[in-house]
Amino acid sequence: MKNPEDKRRDPPATGKTSWGKSAPGEERLWHLSVPSKPYVVTQWHAQVGDYIHAPQVIATIECEIAWIEFEAINSGILAEQCVSIGEPIPDGAVVARILESDTSS
Repeated sequence: MKNPEDKRRDPPATGKTSWGKSAPGEERLWHLSVPSKPYVVTQWHAQVGDYIHAPQVIATIECEIAWIEFEAINSGILAEQCVSIGEPIPDGAVVARILESDTSS
C-alpha cells in the first residue's frame, strides 16, 4: 500500500526516466529499485543558459545495468545543473532546474 505522505508520482508506463515533479522547473530522478551502485551523471547534453524543449534529453545517467537518457519534463531555460558529472544521485534528487521563459514578448 502506498504511503499517503509520499508525494512522489508513480513512474509512467511509457518508460520515461524523468518522473515526479514536486515544484515547477525541478527535474527529479526516482530510482526504480534500491541500487547496489550509485546512479551518476556521465554526460550533460545541455548547458546552463540553453533553451530546453521537453522531452529533450538533457543528461545521460549511468545506473548499475544501463545508461539512461534523462528527459526534461519542463520547457524553458536550463538554470542549474544540480548534479556534477560522477557525483552519486540520491533517490528523488533534483538533477536540474529549468525556468519557464516568457515567450509572449
